[in-house]
Amino acid sequence: MGISLEMLKCLIHAKNNSTDFSKTATLGRQAIRHNNTDVMKVLHNSGINVDEEIKISNDGFAENLLKILGTEKVDSFDYSDYEGATHIHDFNEPIIDEYKGKYSLVIDGGSLEHVFNFPVAIKNLMEMVSVGGTVISSVPVNNQSGHGFYQISPELFFRVFCEENGFEIIDMLVYKAKK
Repeated sequence: MGISLEMLKCLIHAKNNSTDFSKTATLGRQAIRHNNTDVMKVLHNSGINVDEEIKISNDGFAENLLKILGTEKVDSFDYSDYEGATHIHDFNEPIIDEYKGKYSLVIDGGSLEHVFNFPVAIKNLMEMVSVGGTVISSVPVNNQSGHGFYQISPELFFRVFCEENGFEIIDMLVYKAKK
């Protein structure tokens, strides 16, 4: 799981459309999948000018990059402490009340398809985001046999993040992952 250049473009798109990044939670600690030069190029091409001296990542993870996009605080949730997540939580289990409605932005950079109890995992994301907040999820759709438990259809997101459940889909972006 991590932030590819395509996912970075999605995050910038969200920022440009008034997504509040101030209190961000990530499902899994998000790694940056590209070198600093490539990330800086995407930022620059998107009109986000960053002092060249600022290192996007000093440890391979995305916290500094998210701060450039407007995050004041990043909390990461993972099943284990292997990558240094700020909170250990198995998303097969319901999230505790302390984290419900706490985040202006919840990012899944490629974890949902790896959680066996998908209904509980997606409900956790829905409960963690504050009213008026945003959920961004990057998941494989089709032809990804052997990658996680599920290949998730975009239709699922239309059904889950519907008005009846208190959500509105602003954008659904689909991109072909580069090899």
